[in-house]
Amino acid sequence: DINFSNEYAALGASQQLTAKGLLGNIYSVGPALLWLPQFLLTHRMIYGDGFTLPYQLTVGVTSVFYALFGFLLLHRTVTKLFSPIIARLTVIAIAFTTNMLFYGSLDTVNSHALSFFAASLFLSLVTDRKTHPILLGAAVGLLALIRPQDALFGLLLLPRINRKTLMPVATGALLAFLPQLLAWQALYGKFWVSPYLDRGYGFNFLQPHLVEVLFSPRSGLIFWSPVIAIASAGLFLKEFPKPISRWSILILIFLELYLVASWTTWWQGASYGGRMFISLLPLLGLALATVFSRLKSLGMKPWAITLSIILPLSAINSLLILFFLLKN
Repeated sequence: DINFSNEYAALGASQQLTAKGLLGNIYSVGPALLWLPQFLLTHRMIYGDGFTLPYQLTVGVTSVFYALFGFLLLHRTVTKLFSPIIARLTVIAIAFTTNMLFYGSLDTVNSHALSFFAASLFLSLVTDRKTHPILLGAAVGLLALIRPQDALFGLLLLPRINRKTLMPVATGALLAFLPQLLAWQALYGKFWVSPYLDRGYGFNFLQPHLVEVLFSPRSGLIFWSPVIAIASAGLFLKEFPKPISRWSILILIFLELYLVASWTTWWQGASYGGRMFISLLPLLGLALATVFSRLKSLGMKPWAITLSIILPLSAINSLLILFFLLKN
């Protein structure tokens, strides 16, 4: 049901009442829907209260599998555009030098592993010219269903939009996002609402913390994942693959960056690195593959790329994770 009073009481949490007299829920329904089948299977086996360790492990392990499937999709996409060895290096780098190592293996009861999977799925579909427009729209709808900010991925579809594709793309996006609209209607009495804004959060677009979001020791994206700076260079190399517009990606990255930097909690709470940017990692993976491909064409062997870039940054990432866990 949508009466969350018993859940909040069990967790010692509180929420504001909605116009329908129910306790609100600021979180999106996407993660719950993706976790639901395994959660129900666990419930059929133990008939518990939904809070105990078996349920938590079920959700966590399910997220790990979504992350792994996302990496498989990313590998498949990069292999279509680059050599197999470049694809392997790219996936290994994204897996071990970014905060996906943390959110894909340790803190897996958050939505971030699911966002990575959804973004990898979207990238796989958008780089295939044969993908039906309805599926492209549904992929964007799934991204937004997990984290509404990722509706911005729809910008990458603009080069594919014309009179024939507009309605199918819009239909796919609407169908995928429909569960969230229905949930908001049932809980708040309207199909479109921003529960976070109702809780006092908001944006200050005139004073964004752009530098801090990128470089702050608190949770700066590049400070905690230096490989992002290397990957970003790939967006400006001529070898960047044609199936997806680099300028569309740059605009998307800037808008996501500006949105997070303008948010009330621009440091993203108890975040290991820039967790709100995890959905961008598959796109940055494509850019990183471009960098690796350029290095390979200049005579740098794959083992040299591994020893000089991937291994050192993986070691730094592991040490930062240990520091983060000890600090928190």
